Amino acid sequence: MLLKNSPVPLYHQLLEIFHDLLDDRTWKPGQLIPTEKQLAEEYDVSLATVRRALFSLENEGKIIRKRGKGSYVSEERTAELPIDICQSGLFNFAKQTSNIRVFDAEEAPVTLRGITTQGLMVRRLYMENGKPYCFHTVTISQNYRGAVHDVPENDYRFAEGIIRNIGGYDTMLVAIEAVQLSSYEAQVLEGHRGALALLYNKTYFKNGEAIMIEKFIFRHAKLSSTTKYPET
Repeated sequence: MLLKNSPVPLYHQLLEIFHDLLDDRTWKPGQLIPTEKQLAEEYDVSLATVRRALFSLENEGKIIRKRGKGSYVSEERTAELPIDICQSGLFNFAKQTSNIRVFDAEEAPVTLRGITTQGLMVRRLYMENGKPYCFHTVTISQNYRGAVHDVPENDYRFAEGIIRNIGGYDTMLVAIEAVQLSSYEAQVLEGHRGALALLYNKTYFKNGEAIMIEKFIFRHAKLSSTTKYPET
């Protein structure tokens, strides 16, 4: 459901829904997705809104648009992942030694399985030797946004502090995948749009509700440890 009275643009809300459809494999690799007209009717938005959301997906490398044929979900591929994050545990150490730049918190939609609610988003950038290497986004659902108030946003244990204030969580869903940097992510990470990066996504649940979503996007020059993501 889209929040038409929200300050968050409709195309961005729709983009988050599309991301969810890709993440839970409602839209599978190689699949032809619904037409622009069908999507506009399903979500009760204009064709321009749908096209803008699809354009963003295309820039992210998530879909391939073929003139006269429609839009297809990009095929999964063998991806190189940073071994220092996935295997050596350097990620936990790096968080403690990094400088953290905090962006202004803002209202943002929290989307899970096609349902959108309002929440609070905090964006943080991890820096080493003056260079950005990780873009960290924390989105807290509306019902728990008060848990963020007394947690320093530049603390590397920021998300842990929020969870502690909430009183813990019941389950956590973790997803790790190779992605391509969007235009905005490339600008923040001082990279190039479409460059290979690592997405580490954590969704926390309490009482059957998604209470917080953490998204880490890592930009690393040295890549190793080949991992293939099979279809399920």
